Amino acid sequence: MDKKELIEKELQPAGDIEIEHQMADELLLEYIDDEEIKNKYDKVEKWYA
Repeated sequence: MDKKELIEKELQPAGDIEIEHQMADELLLEYIDDEEIKNKYDKVEKWYA
């Protein structure tokens, strides 16, 4: 995914801000596309998880 594709993607309202935040995180991790960063990020405690 490139920057243009990321910008064009629209997150669908889930009716729950925590779920929407998680969806945005997943989209950004997909854009970054780096397994080491994803692994480190997954270790961080999330307030919405």
